[in-house]
Amino acid sequence: MIARLVEKGKLNWNTTIKEIFPEVNSLNAGWYNVTLQHLLTHTSGAVANFPFLVNFKNPSEGLERMRARESAVIKILKKEPKTE
Repeated sequence: MIARLVEKGKLNWNTTIKEIFPEVNSLNAGWYNVTLQHLLTHTSGAVANFPFLVNFKNPSEGLERMRARESAVIKILKKEPKTE
């Protein structure tokens, strides 16, 4: 899906988290320069999976599901990236 958006010129591999969510002021600053390439190559510091309880939510298809996913992502991005 991301590759299709890159092909269409809507995103590029160097698009940052801050560029994707410019209106979210509560993002941890550690995410600002993380790119799509970092995310897709597992070098961003993002956790591998959503928290366990997210799996039990089952929002309706469409806008409700999209908003629930976005909310789950933003919740993760409010915390500092994991680094080793």
